[in-house]
Amino acid sequence: MTMPQFAMPSCRICVWESVHQVQMAASQFALPHENAVRHARLRELTRQPPPVWNCHTTSTVHQPWAAEGFHSVIVIHGDQPGHTFQAYVYVISASVYLFTTERPVAGREGAARFPLTVQVARQVMGADAQRLFGNKLDVE
Repeated sequence: MTMPQFAMPSCRICVWESVHQVQMAASQFALPHENAVRHARLRELTRQPPPVWNCHTTSTVHQPWAAEGFHSVIVIHGDQPGHTFQAYVYVISASVYLFTTERPVAGREGAARFPLTVQVARQVMGADAQRLFGNKLDVE
């Protein structure tokens, strides 16, 4: 059996995650018969070689023993000098998650609690932000 291959994240990202609290800003799941376009795009992203959206992909795993065995972590913010928070997209075959270390804004719910993360996600992901998360990043 071949062991999964990991692209090692930078030390900066490892330290950042160990020091800062990471929270989920948004998530979405797609079954092929409910949203074939979203499901297909998620599957494409897990198999796409880096860079995805011109961003660092810190890990890509293929688990051949699992039916939906592809995973990718794509850092969309926090890997450059001057960034004050980290945000990354975690794709697991038919699911997508947006995680962040941005401090939540009080009095808001869902992704609206993380306005900077949502702004970065929309800029970096382009049309994929809507395609993958649907209206979950609509925070206006």
